[in-house]
Formats: sequence, structure tokens, C-alpha cells
Amino acid sequence: MIEYMKLLHQLDTSPEVRRDLLIDQRDELVQQLRETRQTIAYLSYKIDHFQEHILSSEAAQLFPQQSNKIIDDSHNAED
Repeated sequence: MIEYMKLLHQLDTSPEVRRDLLIDQRDELVQQLRETRQTIAYLSYKIDHFQEHILSSEAAQLFPQQSNKIIDDSHNAED
């Protein structure tokens, strides 16, 4: 927007140039929004599966032979 305001005060700048600048800025914001939404979706997935991941990781470290049974038991307890 700063660049747009600079162009607005220049008498030799055409309206088309200013419009193109606004379109470019909008396109950049749309891309940033898309990336932000992807990041939010990724974080939501990580949060939703955090407990499961921690449990399976801890079970595998503590009880390597029994980790699958522990994980299955925890899933059955949630149901």
C-alpha cells in the first residue's frame, strides 16, 4: 500500500499501473492466506494426533515387545 500511495502522488503514473500494483498486492495476500491455512491445517493435524504419537513413542521406548498392545488398549479405552 505504501508503494501505491507513492504512485498515487506521482503525476506521471497511469491509473493502470496503480491498478496492477493493487492486483499484485492482492495476489500476494491470497498466497499468504493459502500458506497460512495450510499451516493451520498441519498444526491442527499435529495437535489432534499428538497424544497418540506421544503414547506410541513412549510405549515403544519403555516396552518394545508390548508397545502395540499398549496402544491398542488405550484406543479401546477411549471408545
